[in-house]
Amino acid sequence: MLPSSNVKMKHKKSEYELFFKVAGGWNEKGRIFCLGAAAHSYYDRPTIEEKNGKKLRKELDQTKQELDQTKKELGETKQGLV
Repeated sequence: MLPSSNVKMKHKKSEYELFFKVAGGWNEKGRIFCLGAAAHSYYDRPTIEEKNGKKLRKELDQTKQELDQTKKELGETKQGLV
């Protein structure tokens, strides 16, 4: 394979990834915009465990932010009492 074709293949991969991102990824029906049911032929759909993992990470991040905010408010209240 020629070096230029390697570069071209890498470029194609990034185009596919870009399309997937711009199209909005998988929808609830298991389809990708413009590809419909044929999306499974082009992209691997994440497993339920992967979806749940992302959801749990998002919830964990949100909980950490809430905890940090509560700590900040507690510190301010503590300063007001002293």
